[in-house]
Amino acid sequence: MCIRDSAYTDPWGIKVTGVTIRDVSLPETMKRAIAKQAEAEREKRARIILAEGEFQAAERMKDAATLYQGVPTAIKLRELQTLAEIAREKNLIVVTESKSPDTGNIAALSKAISEKKEL
Repeated sequence: MCIRDSAYTDPWGIKVTGVTIRDVSLPETMKRAIAKQAEAEREKRARIILAEGEFQAAERMKDAATLYQGVPTAIKLRELQTLAEIAREKNLIVVTESKSPDTGNIAALSKAISEKKEL
């Protein structure tokens, strides 16, 4: 039965212009089902956002790999920078093998820069 249907109210001389629901009592099972569905929707949105972030990161990594591809020195410098960051975060000393004769010069230059920063 629809209260707004005039076929039900006209014989009584009543005209319904609006209906307001003030309280609804749902069974506990229905409340749990609604809460479960809302949680599933939030989790779905979170996973989509995470996947989009991972996709963007992968795109950036691909672009960086393309840039580094033609410049072996650049990738080596990036490796050294990454090692330095790891060492700084974990308070480690990192020892690497180098085939370059200039390694001693780079180490000396690095030490000089570090000492200058400490002053």
